[in-house]
Amino acid sequence: MKELAHKKVYGDRVFSFDNESDNKKDVSISTIQPTTKPELAPFLFEGDIFLTDRQAKNILAHLKQNRSSRSLSSDPEAIWQRSPIKFRFHESLEFFAISQIVQALEFWENNTCVRFKHVQDANIAAEGGDEEDADYIEFFKGQGCYSMIGRYGGRQGVSIGSGCERVGIIEHEVGHVLGLWHEQSRPDANKFVEVQKDFILPTYMSDFQRRGTDEIITLGVPYDYGSVMHYGPTAFSADGTSLTLITKNALFQSTIGQRERLSFFDLQVINKAYCPGTALPVP
Repeated sequence: MKELAHKKVYGDRVFSFDNESDNKKDVSISTIQPTTKPELAPFLFEGDIFLTDRQAKNILAHLKQNRSSRSLSSDPEAIWQRSPIKFRFHESLEFFAISQIVQALEFWENNTCVRFKHVQDANIAAEGGDEEDADYIEFFKGQGCYSMIGRYGGRQGVSIGSGCERVGIIEHEVGHVLGLWHEQSRPDANKFVEVQKDFILPTYMSDFQRRGTDEIITLGVPYDYGSVMHYGPTAFSADGTSLTLITKNALFQSTIGQRERLSFFDLQVINKAYCPGTALPVP
């Protein structure tokens, strides 16, 4: 099982001291999503997540205690308190990627109470009068698809690299930004999926661990095989084809890990977190 560590500087977060041969293999959390670059693997948790100090320390503690887990971040600081959420496009992005990001954000806006505001200037801190006014998302072309969980503060990068320019994949990464973890990490996941440990690369075994309830709240939203946040059936497979997740309901085996669009329950959990008491969209 991989050991987690953490460094404070953004972009220099090392989460694992892993098996060298494992780190040379291409892996992905979904067949629709591009593989994680081997050179990035030690810096990412669950394939596409940068962790904050607090999140990394909590996960270390929970791995030691074998505790279980999550859907939406329970850390109040992870929820974006200011609306609209500011975002900008880094100069590295091409027009097609920008068009896909715009569509993804529009889908979030059309189906939830979350609002986004495009800003041009990277020096966004000058726009506000306090620390939270300086918070913004910066989409850039990195070496893959990855983001952070919830609000971090200040500039918060979201990588939309080659192969990530797909609306559903971007909706997935924005889901992380809003506080969503991967669906199969929920505390009730063992009722719905079975992890096939024999076929998982040893380095990535902890990416299937469930976490503590002090990390995550489900807000009463049921488990969702159709979530855009769900791992695919061969996530972190040792040979790239063997199943690492088996659905208890066989009808959903070939559909988990979809990256077409947000599901009804994906939208519902964000609406409950960001605008409790308001009417929810009809499925």
